[in-house]
Amino acid sequence: MESNNLVNEWLSEYKTEDMRRTKRLRLQKFLKWFGKTAQDFTELTPKEAKRKVLEFQSVEVKKETPNNSILSYISSAKTFYRYVTDVEMGFTRGQLIPAMKAEGYHDFSNGDLANIFKIANTQYKALIAVATSGFSISDILSLPRNKIEATVKRAKEANEKFAYIETSRKKTNAKSLLVLNPLALEWLEKWLALNKKPTLWLIKENAINRMLKILAKKSIKHLKGEIKFHKIRSWTLRSLSKSGFNEFEMKYCVGKAIPLSDETYLLLRNAIEEKYPKIYDKYLSLEPTTLVQPREKYITDLEEKVVSHGIEIEALRKQVKYLSSVEYVNKRYSELWAEEWEKVKKENPQWNE
Repeated sequence: MESNNLVNEWLSEYKTEDMRRTKRLRLQKFLKWFGKTAQDFTELTPKEAKRKVLEFQSVEVKKETPNNSILSYISSAKTFYRYVTDVEMGFTRGQLIPAMKAEGYHDFSNGDLANIFKIANTQYKALIAVATSGFSISDILSLPRNKIEATVKRAKEANEKFAYIETSRKKTNAKSLLVLNPLALEWLEKWLALNKKPTLWLIKENAINRMLKILAKKSIKHLKGEIKFHKIRSWTLRSLSKSGFNEFEMKYCVGKAIPLSDETYLLLRNAIEEKYPKIYDKYLSLEPTTLVQPREKYITDLEEKVVSHGIEIEALRKQVKYLSSVEYVNKRYSELWAEEWEKVKKENPQWNE
């Protein structure tokens, strides 16, 4: 089989066109350095292939290519080799460079996402609200319209504020629980009414990242790095952690692999369905700046007014008490008598002589 056919067959295992394109480009990066065809690479023994991968890594490290980029090229080479040969290369611990924490990206806050949400159109409002569940772009884009439509309809008919969908991530096949919050249910319903196409979304992954950057620049005053859609998922994980979700509950919500039995997943789902509605308003809502904070400010303002009015009332009470006192009456009587006496003297000048 020719090299191109081998590569195309391997890529057909990936569900989305964006993922296939990305994997192809990464493999091409490795093969360009390798200097031979994809088929030549698969004809190497596992030991030889492994040695070539480590040589490639060494070259890229010297070029100061970011670790995560190098690992992404190696990952494509490894998965392609395994797909064709059905053999793992078998790297030992420490042979591959470590993944580095992504830096230079803006970390979203509830307020940031709320501001972006305000100026987004209907489709992006629905997408951003769904994204706060912790799903990646590829997983959100692969959601089937008929299943989402049925879920939204069922939740509305039952007057339920949250909906839960068990699914698996396309990239890793990890089990996950998609939680559709009140905002997602509301805007999915609006978007479904507008969108008459058979697919749920009318956008591609690259377009989503571009639009998110545009919306962020328009709505966030102080950006602290590059805008990346994946950081919404990071925000979800941070929020779930702050709310008290344990490690397995968080992983199940965002689709990170958990080596557990089906019974354990059932227990996790039960726990999540109980906890999620309780922590949503405080930790995961995109509307704290328009709902929670103004409410708190309103309460604070009322408390300040009560204190202020209390001070005024106390002062008035003291004034009434004084005006009612014998001391005040005698003083006022003396003042009035003195005023009247001055009038009399003016009218009768002879009395002054």
